[in-house]
Parts: sequence; C-alpha cells; structure tokens
Amino acid sequence: MKNNSDKIITEFHELYLARREYFPTKLPNFVGIGPGRCGTTSLYKILKNNNFFLPPIKEINFFGIRQYPFARRGITISEYHNYFLNSAQKDFVGEISPAYFSNIDSIDSIKDIIPNTKIIITLRNPVDRFLSQYYHHLKFYSDLDLSSYIQIARKRLETNCITPDWISPERNLLSSQYEKCIEPVLKNFAKENIITLYFEDLKTNEWGNKLSVFFDTEIKQNKTIHMNKQKNYPSKNSLSDKDFRTLSDIFQSDIEKYKDRVW
Repeated sequence: MKNNSDKIITEFHELYLARREYFPTKLPNFVGIGPGRCGTTSLYKILKNNNFFLPPIKEINFFGIRQYPFARRGITISEYHNYFLNSAQKDFVGEISPAYFSNIDSIDSIKDIIPNTKIIITLRNPVDRFLSQYYHHLKFYSDLDLSSYIQIARKRLETNCITPDWISPERNLLSSQYEKCIEPVLKNFAKENIITLYFEDLKTNEWGNKLSVFFDTEIKQNKTIHMNKQKNYPSKNSLSDKDFRTLSDIFQSDIEKYKDRVW
C-alpha cells in the first residue's frame, strides 16, 4: 500500500513540475490583505479587469495560514507557485486574502518570502465592518444574539484565546481594530509600498485613481459592477443603545482615526 501511495505522489510531483516548466510562474508583487467586508471582492474584480494576474481563487489564505508548517498538512512555497502558472510574463501578479489582515503570522511570512511586495489595505467604518461580517456569517451563530456575540468576542480577545478561523467572533472584532492590525504592516513594509483604500470611495472613481498612481499604470474602475451586489445588512443605526455604546467604546480610537483617514 505504501509503495502504491509513493508512486502516486511521485507521479503527481512529476506532473506538477512539468506544468511549471511549460507555464512559468513568479511570486506576487502585490498582496491585498483586507480586512474582509471592505470591498476586497471589488478590488479583485477591478484588478482582474485591468489585466492584472490573479489566481482564479480569490482567497488562497497561504501566508501563515495554509502554509506549512503553520498548518500541519499545509502547502509549501513550491506548491504555492502552482496558483500562478503562466504568470511569469505579467507585470503585475498578486493575490487577495482578507484573513491576512488580523494574522501577525501572515504579515511576518509575507515579509520573509516577498519582502518588497506592495500591500493593499481596504478599510471601512470599524462598526459597519464588524456588523457586516456578523450578519454575513450569521448562519454559523444563529443561536447567539448580537450582544452575546460581542461579549464572547471581547472575552476571547482579552484572554488571548484567538482562533485562526476568520469567521470566529474574536477574529471579527480584531479585524476592526485597525491600529493594532496595521502596526505590524507599517513596521515590515516600506511606506511607499502600502496603499489604503476606503470602502465608501467605491461609489466614486477614487479606487481606480489611487491604484493608478500606486502601480504607475492606468487602472479603470467600473463602479457599477462592484456596488450593485452589496447586501443591505442592518446598519449601526439599527443597534440597541447598549450594543452601539459597547462597539463605539471598543473601536473609539479606530473610529476617530478612520474619520481622519490617517492610514
């Protein structure tokens, strides 16, 4: 049985290496790190429509997550190349995985493997982002009301019980604590290699304009195809006074900095 398994694995790797020979690859020179619920799917479509090379899978979640040895049965850097077959002749090659934003292992791994890559951050009002993710994943927490969900998230963060699962309550809360998550990005990457895009600007051509400068190439933004599928989840205006005060207190510093767009 073992010999048969070894044969299958060997044949797979031979096929994999042959594909690499005929469809040469290169590693990303830009990475969209999220966080989620801030227009990362729109970013993927904008860049894809402008002939940027992106894998057919939007969220690979490689760096520090599915990457071996972070995951016991994770994929290696050599296997990661397989997502970028036939990319070698492209000027702009990248991937977008929102889970990287709140995962320090992801930021460190990106720095170790592709230190000169460009980093794209997408942000929106911290409370709005938190609520959007809560409602987006509500089917997983249908037994929890919002107040209980917030309490669980807060307790796990305070006790440093943070799971790698992006849909967990504490990961949701952490992903709206922008200052905490952006700090390691600023420490690891040159300022000129970081761009921040704001969700509200998707209604204008601002993303296309800023990305054009960032990549030094014209990037056209068709805003109609990116905004028309946004789900109308309940907004912060529908919160109870208690929940609104709790979230406003948690995100106070991030809300103020977001208003001033300091990032």
